[in-house]
Amino acid sequence: MKKLMIIDGSSLLFRAFFALPPLKSALGTPTNAVYGFLTMLIKLYEEINPDYIAVAFDKGRQTFRTEMYSEYKGNRPDAPEDLRPQFSLIQDVLKALGICVIEEEGFEGDDILGSLSKKFGASEMAVQIITGDRDNLQLVTEHSHVFLTKKGISDMLEVTLDNMEELYGYGPDKVIEMKALMGDSSDNIPGVPGVGEKTALKLITEYGNLESVYEHIEDISGKKLKERLVENKELAFLSRELATIKTDMELSYKVEDFVQNFHTFEVQPLFETLGFTKLTPRIVQVMGGEEAAFGDPGSLFAPQEEISLDELADAKALTADFYKDKTVAVHVILDGKTPFRTVTNTYLSNGDTIVKTDDTKAVLAVLQGAKVIVTTQTKEIIEAFGADVPAEISLFNADKTARIHDMSLIAYLLDPTRTNYGYLYLTERFSLPSIASGSVDVECVSMVKALLAMNEAACESARREELWSLYETIELPLIHTLVVMEKNGIYIDTEKLAETTARFKEELAQVQQEIYELAGETFNINSPKQLGVILFEKMNLPIIKKTKTGYSTDAEVLDMLRHESPIVEKILAYRSVA
Repeated sequence: MKKLMIIDGSSLLFRAFFALPPLKSALGTPTNAVYGFLTMLIKLYEEINPDYIAVAFDKGRQTFRTEMYSEYKGNRPDAPEDLRPQFSLIQDVLKALGICVIEEEGFEGDDILGSLSKKFGASEMAVQIITGDRDNLQLVTEHSHVFLTKKGISDMLEVTLDNMEELYGYGPDKVIEMKALMGDSSDNIPGVPGVGEKTALKLITEYGNLESVYEHIEDISGKKLKERLVENKELAFLSRELATIKTDMELSYKVEDFVQNFHTFEVQPLFETLGFTKLTPRIVQVMGGEEAAFGDPGSLFAPQEEISLDELADAKALTADFYKDKTVAVHVILDGKTPFRTVTNTYLSNGDTIVKTDDTKAVLAVLQGAKVIVTTQTKEIIEAFGADVPAEISLFNADKTARIHDMSLIAYLLDPTRTNYGYLYLTERFSLPSIASGSVDVECVSMVKALLAMNEAACESARREELWSLYETIELPLIHTLVVMEKNGIYIDTEKLAETTARFKEELAQVQQEIYELAGETFNINSPKQLGVILFEKMNLPIIKKTKTGYSTDAEVLDMLRHESPIVEKILAYRSVA
């Protein structure tokens, strides 16, 4: 039986954020939630090994439920500042991994989970729903199981028709009936005031559903309970409607849309930027990476082209006939980091011949003489050959047709919400065969062929969307400016920097000593656990918020406590200086 895994993206990202300590990329982007999400994803692949996968996300707070009841989820605070940017980041990462991401205006992720499980959960397809939200237990069927996250990001409980009653005392058909009576504080579903889980379970077990409860209202013992039920009847039926996950959304997806695949060379640069290099081999191992066949039936991409290296030429082929009045595609292999990158190999194609060479002088001749240069690495090309390459290459004249066409830059203008515009996305965007897998030569030959093939479609798309002027007169010339800025770097007064560093270290040591004196002992100020013990157990400050691992000592909590004790002000000062 084929397996479709549907993940509640918002739920898992929240759980990952609170389960892991703060992490940031080298560029300062918060990444702990994304990292935790990916480790969960690897574990899920290891344990479930799905044939198909989709990830659903909430899209804003305004849904059909808030139209029914304006206070729905109105008690929820805003997401933490470091979590907010990770929602778009995880979606970019998932798309780079070839995973289908779904969000729909006016609906919640749960509704997408419900509609997909209803649509595809059948005798020939097993559906696994991954979530931390027990509301989704109403989706359990013979063919749809719910995997609930229990502890941190590693422990999960599989709930099926066979074990649900034993675990919770009721089946999937009773979930919304229970919610109607007891409500749900996390979603601000009111229910019947004063009716808790035990009373709700007793009533639903005895009478079956909400309608039957009210049909037998006179048989219910307990005057107070009966009064509450009668007075809040409308609220109970509204609560049931709010708690009911939609299973009939009009989603046009076919199961083929959930085939997952990616190329390592697409994901690796993104993971390097995020600082996830250790995850790359694990992702490739469990998800297949480029070793999987993109030409399988049901693949999202066109079958791969057969690549032969028999006719791969060297620098001798780079005569004037190779490039004069011709469009040439260029892919550069680089070594080193900005601004010290060097070229190790260059692949070039004029449509008839493909050349691999490490002769940079020969390549420069091509860049000077070709009619158009097609690449995805304009900035890297200029950077690698030096910022003083001939003017017709590095300086783009707005009065002339740009001689360099950068496919990634055009794709960015057409879809600026992404963070990754690699070859896999470009072939999908411009409807070309996917990049062939194999040796470096096979992949690079496939890349330059794809570049040449997509050039016309990409440029036409930019013109059709009225983006060509922006691309040609602003975006392309700006690349040269960025290269020069990177090459020049930022001037720093090193003596002043050393003085400032010494001053801050001295100030930090002073504040640290003052904190120790106020606490009456030394401890690790950077440890939330140790700091929590000092503040809330030793000094008996009011507990504002708890986390899964103990007391919260985040900036919001400390700000609320700053007038309770002088030590709090010192801790805030310490963090500021540090």
